[in-house]
Amino acid sequence: MGKVNAMFQDEQEAIRQTEIMVEADVEIMYHNGYVDNKRLTDIPCVWVWDEMSREAAEYWAVWEYIGDNYTFEWMSIKAWVGSPVKKAEGEV
Repeated sequence: MGKVNAMFQDEQEAIRQTEIMVEADVEIMYHNGYVDNKRLTDIPCVWVWDEMSREAAEYWAVWEYIGDNYTFEWMSIKAWVGSPVKKAEGEV
């Protein structure tokens, strides 16, 4: 049983990731033709180091956030920036 627990622990430690909060400047055109420029904030992102670059993880977090929260004809992510989330003391 000890070997199984050690393997599981190694597998958990192998997943290297960082929680990030992203903000982005976007331009959205709605179905009625109205074009809006917005700054979106507090977009959660989990960057898994071994899957993609940090920039890609942040970009896709913004893309998914817009898709989940807005109905639009087209949109453009003009700029984005992310900051790692600081965990409270003792938090894992």
